[in-house]
Amino acid sequence: MRRRLWQASTLMALALLPGSPYLAAKEPAADIRAAQQSLEQGKGMAGLALLAAVLPDLQAQWRQHPTPDHARAYARALALKARLHELLAQTGEAAQSRDRAHEIALQALGGQDADVQELLSERMYAAISAQDFSKAQALSRELESSLPRPLKQCKSAICLELRFQQANLAATMGHAQEALDIALELAAIPEASPDLAAWNVYHLVYLTGQLRQARQMQHWCQRADAMARDDAHARNGALARAQAMCLSGHGDAQTFEHLLQAELQAHGAGSQGSSHMLSLQAGRLLEHGDYAAAARTAGQAWATGLARQEPFWQQWATITIAQAMEGNRRMPEAIFYGKLALRYQQILLARSGTLPPEQLDAMLRNSRGFYETLARWLLQQQRFAEAEQVLALAREHGYHRLVRQYRPAQQAVALTPDEQAQLLRLAPLQQRLEKAWSERESDASSALSDLLDSLQPLLASRLPQRPHGATPPLSLPPVAPGKIQVLFLPAPQQLHVVLRSAQVPDRYLSLPVRQDQLVQDIALLRRQLQQPRSQPQPLAQKLYRQLWQPLLAYLPAGQPLAPPGQAPEVQLHPEGPLRYLPFAALHDGSHWLGESYALPLDTGLAHEAAKPASARAGWALLGASKPGGELPALPQVREEIDALARIAQSRGIAYGKALDGQFTAAALRTALQSSSVVHLASHFRLQPGDGQASGLYLGDGSLLTLRALDDPSYRFDGLDLLTLSACETALPSGPQEEGLPVDSLAWLAQAKGAKHVLASLWAVADEATRRYMDAFYSALGSGMPHAQAVRSAQLSMLAAGLPAPAGGRRGLAAYSASADLSSAPGHPYYWSGFVLLSAAH
Repeated sequence: MRRRLWQASTLMALALLPGSPYLAAKEPAADIRAAQQSLEQGKGMAGLALLAAVLPDLQAQWRQHPTPDHARAYARALALKARLHELLAQTGEAAQSRDRAHEIALQALGGQDADVQELLSERMYAAISAQDFSKAQALSRELESSLPRPLKQCKSAICLELRFQQANLAATMGHAQEALDIALELAAIPEASPDLAAWNVYHLVYLTGQLRQARQMQHWCQRADAMARDDAHARNGALARAQAMCLSGHGDAQTFEHLLQAELQAHGAGSQGSSHMLSLQAGRLLEHGDYAAAARTAGQAWATGLARQEPFWQQWATITIAQAMEGNRRMPEAIFYGKLALRYQQILLARSGTLPPEQLDAMLRNSRGFYETLARWLLQQQRFAEAEQVLALAREHGYHRLVRQYRPAQQAVALTPDEQAQLLRLAPLQQRLEKAWSERESDASSALSDLLDSLQPLLASRLPQRPHGATPPLSLPPVAPGKIQVLFLPAPQQLHVVLRSAQVPDRYLSLPVRQDQLVQDIALLRRQLQQPRSQPQPLAQKLYRQLWQPLLAYLPAGQPLAPPGQAPEVQLHPEGPLRYLPFAALHDGSHWLGESYALPLDTGLAHEAAKPASARAGWALLGASKPGGELPALPQVREEIDALARIAQSRGIAYGKALDGQFTAAALRTALQSSSVVHLASHFRLQPGDGQASGLYLGDGSLLTLRALDDPSYRFDGLDLLTLSACETALPSGPQEEGLPVDSLAWLAQAKGAKHVLASLWAVADEATRRYMDAFYSALGSGMPHAQAVRSAQLSMLAAGLPAPAGGRRGLAAYSASADLSSAPGHPYYWSGFVLLSAAH
């Protein structure tokens, strides 16, 4: 068996397995056998040279006489070539050879042939290794369809191997319990080969450790020790790695070192197994507080990653080095290596192309916590611009959940001049390592082994410590005169806040607000705000005391009695769960916060590079009012569009209307290319995490999906205002418990260049929305700034109160008619759900 196991942990890596019973010892030529021996000896270039002499003949024989025997021989040679390319870290060439081998064998031998099944299994493993999970799942289904049913009752080698790879796939995608269930089933099957049994025990040790099942992990550690003493498992690298994993916590250091040295002796410097053990050893040292030794050991794994040009190990090693530097209070160096780790993450993402959401999630899962850690370090050093970059980068990656074609504009965190100089020192060392790796087959002195400590002088060198009060190495964009900006950056145990203005230096506060409690309070307040008969003031006051009251000493005094257009403006940049919160609905005990301040939201997004937008002028008013399918009628939309047209006419503003049947995708494209203000009144569907099922309903009842709206023909760049008079158009989407919520249609429009977006955080009422929009556009048409116009609309709703609204809500969320029959004057349900997003960066 030649399976290798890829673990989805920052302390896991590729694990090589010995040769395949299907392809070994059956080669038709001496050169093939010699190439196989070269593979086993770790000599990839020698093996490829041997194959180069025989592959043209095998190909010619197959083409001239496409018999099953010739196809089998040629396919086996191509499969061997793929393994040799993998040994040399040439993954693209390996995939091409492997796919071609399977194609030829399948055509000649059929899907039931053992060689074909084995080649398909290899392709599945390769897809797992590349974290191409969609492909791996498809190959798994294809292979399973060729095997006896039910699969659990099949005890042949290929059936057991498929089950093992299914567990491997589940573990890599983060489904640890599913993987553990399969691994436990395999452990009870006596027909499993010694190799599969050993790798399955390794898998069981890892999975029980990941799931924090200490007693079960101890059981499988004992099992690994017993198997290692059995001659049937001699020289099996899986058991050595399992034993090392068992010792990585509080085991015997001498035994751990013996395992590492045995791996180095057996497979040489730069092997996947040695990198794996170095990772465990560095983690062990880090946990015990031996930071210098942890950095030194991680530096060896980093050198291996650089030599093999493997970003996975480069990323893992630099994260560990950064943590060790932080432990030694070397913060400039900790930040530098943390930034390198995120850069290696970018390389991994770039190599993978456009990823489906579940694949991206798996790639980012283990590094997500480090984004926040690095941001915290930067905030503590008062390097606010860099902290904001780190968090924006994490959030932008999360946006793949909704729009798969979207590529983040910001590809890496910027390095300061000192950090750039440090990176330049790395370049010649990396070149030496790569050269040693490429020449290792002919280098009897093991130059690579000698170079594994070559990075130690770099690790020992120090970056300049910025004096307290000195100008930060990077700065956030300046704040406009008279404006205040507040960045809210939640962490598990505290809330980081940065206050910015043009008049004074940036200020940093750390508030004692736990993120888990904050999430609960925001969720409860949102529920209360969406029930017009509720009394949300007590919870709104609690959040005011936690989030706003500590900032009052640094903010202009609130003016709840100021006329429309004259209240102080505070621009908010909320991250994490705070992006679900309508800040205007916080309450100081006497007034709502939206009465005292104008509160636009800064998304912090860099706009996409695009062609210059055409000249824009006037308002485009588009809406859908008719029922269709599951969509109720929105009778107030027609009145809303007509009212806004009258406002535009009275102010001398050019406008155009497209209602119901005229509200088409083509009409929207035209509006987005020519108008400065585009108003969309319709239903909106939000299907969390799914850009193909989420979108805006057009006048004929068809769904214009977020995926479709990401097409370049929808030009948001240069648009002054996009109003989304519909439900949940600003609501972050995606599983919030993973810490990276992303926004819906409003976020997409901002990312693609809209200057301002007015959007909703929940399912808004039809009639109340019409009244709100009437008040907002009346203020906007009079020349009032966007954020002040939002406050003006809120004040108008508060002053007038609301009679029983007619009609439903502008979305497909659960709707209770009784909820809208309350005549609660000024309840924030009616006016606080709309927020203004402003791309200040």
